[in-house]
Amino acid sequence: MKTITHLRIILRFCSALLLVFMAYASFGSGSVGGGGGVSQYGAMYKQGKSLFFQKVACASAECSIAKSDLNESLARELVESLRTKDELKAEESQTDQAISNLVGDEVEKVEHYLSRRFNI
Repeated sequence: MKTITHLRIILRFCSALLLVFMAYASFGSGSVGGGGGVSQYGAMYKQGKSLFFQKVACASAECSIAKSDLNESLARELVESLRTKDELKAEESQTDQAISNLVGDEVEKVEHYLSRRFNI
């Protein structure tokens, strides 16, 4: 009987010691605030890219730009049109027409995508 009681005490002590050690070890690993994952701006980049290829450069008749036409020069023109979208203009350019399908925060997301993609 005494040996069984002693074994229980030893097992409880070892379990408690193990819990203390695991708790201590968990504080020393990694950075504060949890794991990495996609940042807010990474998500915005992905959303902007998706919107761009759905509404601006796509295969449908609504899109005046082909996916294969995208280059740095065109991206700069598109970003300029996005930044001046709400301003009055004497004439509407081809890039103004291309971005006309974008509404609300879609403008900001597509601008973010193009700016990051082409270092504008």
